[in-house]
Amino acid sequence: MTSLDRVSAVLNGRLPDRVPVALHNYLMACRMSGLGFDQMARSGEVMAEAQLAAWREFRHDVIMHEIGVCAEAEAMGARVHYQPDQPPHVAEPLITRPEDIEKLRVPDPETTYPLNELLKGTRILAAETRGQVHINGRADQGPIALALALCGPEQFLEMLMEPGMAQNLLNQAQRHSGFQQVGGVGMAQGMHTGRFIDTALPQGLLEDAPQVAGLDVALGSGGTGLQGRRKKPGP
Repeated sequence: MTSLDRVSAVLNGRLPDRVPVALHNYLMACRMSGLGFDQMARSGEVMAEAQLAAWREFRHDVIMHEIGVCAEAEAMGARVHYQPDQPPHVAEPLITRPEDIEKLRVPDPETTYPLNELLKGTRILAAETRGQVHINGRADQGPIALALALCGPEQFLEMLMEPGMAQNLLNQAQRHSGFQQVGGVGMAQGMHTGRFIDTALPQGLLEDAPQVAGLDVALGSGGTGLQGRRKKPGP
């Protein structure tokens, strides 16, 4: 089995020849390249080169390709701080008052930095590996994580006092982040939404989002938080 065959078998409920290995190694790949995080995160070519070097060294089955957890927030207009010795982070909230939520616009990932660089790097990886490995291109922000990045955690918690405002922000974030589709499974990365929603958010606050994507929602307290599976045919 190739790495791609191995991962495809698992995603389709079949036994592979061995357990597939995925390296969540964006940071490690950057360190191996000898470049600063500010250099790697801004160039699709450099991202791909670093990930390819790590893959050729370790021959893992899944290349988890990303540029940190601020890409979508930056594409929507947040100011992101890049440093050579640590991953990028949002420098200051984009949303400072309720009216700012209505100004949010969904960017075109093909033309909007840094999502266009992430896509460029993903395409280089696909071309260079020639179907030998499973490539997981990740923007890595689901609706709650993106909302927190756009307004800051303190202000988001204050918004929970007015559920309508929190709902509006989450709806805007969901329109952009959507769901990562991997073998029929959609995941919204971010925080432990199960326990968070049970204790802090009104019931049903996020239930409409996965339905739009044709998914059934399952809320849990695990690391991936919000997970959906495609609905089975029928009434």
